[in-house]
Amino acid sequence: MAAQLQEEIMAEKKIYITEHDKERLEAFIEHAEQFGYSHRKDILALADELEQAEIVLPEDVPPDVVTMNSKVVLCDLNTSEEKTYVLVFPKDADIIAPATKHRNDELRCHTKRPVLQS
Repeated sequence: MAAQLQEEIMAEKKIYITEHDKERLEAFIEHAEQFGYSHRKDILALADELEQAEIVLPEDVPPDVVTMNSKVVLCDLNTSEEKTYVLVFPKDADIIAPATKHRNDELRCHTKRPVLQS
């Protein structure tokens, strides 16, 4: 039931992106393809979302939308613990930082652009 609900929510989502951000993410996908990573699920999903995205001007992005380089604070409703995430381009990701989540934890947000999972 939860998987079906998730599929319905994801089917309804609208993706918006600026031309500049789309170009940067498409360049990332091309780079990944050059190194033989085009088969990865995350690369395929990103390419699919970019194909479906509606290009908007930066000034037309609503203030409540998570965009590239946005900082988002999430609150665990059970523990009131807050965690801050920053949505960055892959080249800006801090891949050296130690993982702080448990193996089965997953961050899911409905956003207009991909979200960096940490």
